[in-house]
Amino acid sequence: MKKQEKRMILILLAVLAIVIIALVINKNAKKENKENKAETANNTVTEEFVQVLEDGTKLNTSTELNKEKQVGNYKFENMQLTTQDNQTVLLADVTNTGSSKTDIQLVDITLLDKDGKEIANLRLENPDMPLLELGKLLKNPVGKSGVNYRLKKIIEIANED
Repeated sequence: MKKQEKRMILILLAVLAIVIIALVINKNAKKENKENKAETANNTVTEEFVQVLEDGTKLNTSTELNKEKQVGNYKFENMQLTTQDNQTVLLADVTNTGSSKTDIQLVDITLLDKDGKEIANLRLENPDMPLLELGKLLKNPVGKSGVNYRLKKIIEIANED
């Protein structure tokens, strides 16, 4: 090979390396742009259900929150969720639909993620069902150990106070 041919091959390799680097940078920039757009869309959806009052209190205006919910013998209606200074307050009209009398009480409520809420409701509805079977009923099915883990976490949260 002649010296000039070697030089051309080196130049072509350098140009090829520059093109590859430019493509990788461009691809990463597009990916970051898509992630930023998705994050902005998620924030918009979240903000859609939040009304900020004059004193800075954030009020959840979701219609899902105002739907009637039944938990055991208790019916929850007219719920209002507010947040101010890192303190969240849930107010609701609660009706005892069972036959036993209950005195008015102040209770602590822990809001769980979707999986925790789902497994807690399934356990309430099916107290004698084996854990493996409960796991199969979830929207995203899990095994016996997954159900056991989630239930233990719920118990830990309940025992914190």
